[in-house]
Amino acid sequence: MSTKASEQDIEIKIIKVLQSAFDCFYGKSNVKVSFEEKEQGAGTVKPGVLKIIDEALKIEKKLELKFEYEYPRFFTTFLLESFEEELSENNMGNLKEVEIEDFGKSIYYGACNLFERYMRDFFHLHMEDITGISSFYYEGAVAEGTMCFFIAPGDELLIELADNKYSMKIPFCGANIKKIRKMLEITKSEGRQNLFALAFSFDGEWKLDGFADCISNNVHWIRIDFIKHMVWDMYWGSERIIRYSCGRYIDPETTYEDIFEKKLSSLCDGDGSKLWGLVNAAIGQKHGTTLVIICEENKIVRKEIERLLKGSIGTMLSTRKDVNVLKPEYVSGLTTVDGALILDHKGRAYGYGMIFASKGNKRIKRDSGRGARFNSAKFYIADLAQRGKKAIAVIVSEDGMVNFYSTEDANEEGAGNAD
Repeated sequence: MSTKASEQDIEIKIIKVLQSAFDCFYGKSNVKVSFEEKEQGAGTVKPGVLKIIDEALKIEKKLELKFEYEYPRFFTTFLLESFEEELSENNMGNLKEVEIEDFGKSIYYGACNLFERYMRDFFHLHMEDITGISSFYYEGAVAEGTMCFFIAPGDELLIELADNKYSMKIPFCGANIKKIRKMLEITKSEGRQNLFALAFSFDGEWKLDGFADCISNNVHWIRIDFIKHMVWDMYWGSERIIRYSCGRYIDPETTYEDIFEKKLSSLCDGDGSKLWGLVNAAIGQKHGTTLVIICEENKIVRKEIERLLKGSIGTMLSTRKDVNVLKPEYVSGLTTVDGALILDHKGRAYGYGMIFASKGNKRIKRDSGRGARFNSAKFYIADLAQRGKKAIAVIVSEDGMVNFYSTEDANEEGAGNAD
């Protein structure tokens, strides 16, 4: 193999690794990574990631990362820094194709750690405390409302406190999460702008200082919007920079639709936009539900329903492949009863009220923090994966949390937990 061909192979691998890492954050491939050659002497050589890429390629020409759209630079900085660290510990020339996705995920999780360290070291904010607040219920209600962390000396903190009597100086720390979660309810009161003010203390500690109705535009602040259970957005001033959703940091513009369509496209050629209409209708089910899409031929899905009914309960719909193409308006009724609604990748409904009786898989761990609906769906998908089938489950909890778990996820989890 020529040196030039070898260099191109390495370059392609680097691009694929970076693309995989970006996809972990952006959900859908909104960012396209490529290289742009720079002639010797054409401008200054950028430090950091470009220097390491040059060393990895072991060539004279300089390469510059190129992105096809204007990306949010905040988290991208951590992705590239994590990439530098990972690249320095791995030989890109020996990277195998099958390792690319795992390498990309490693970069993503490294970026998450860098982000949390940055927030802790520079702003004295512990992200686990924010997530802890988002996980607490108050009288059955999920966490909603807003917190503001003001980055300014005390004499420049131009805030009009709504009620001075609520000034409490409660330290913002793990020990006070329940108390702060309770106070978050006040920010939802009618007639307010829903601001929950926290003033910075010069001893390196945040303290709850009251409720604000008005903030000066000249003040720098970090804002946390609690959306629902285990979902929150972070803003720097007026710019939304990151979203935490059910255990992951993602691009705040990434939607459930993006995540679903990406997972579906990796399984089959189903009509993502059409199926999304059905999935979105299921997400709107208030008491929670499970929707399973099996990406197999009509007869295979039909036999799967028959197999399920032998050991459990549920209702089979017509088995003719030319009927039961489901419309979104029918989803609500079919998911009102307990049990899962099962479709194929063409949008045809095969059964509803289906109860899974999977015994589980020793390589698939039960999530102790989740209920029976989530774990039974997870084990069922793992069972399908073990039998060589392709499927994705959409699990909607009563608290509004939505999870997508595919047979690819099960295979990956099983491989990671192999003896």
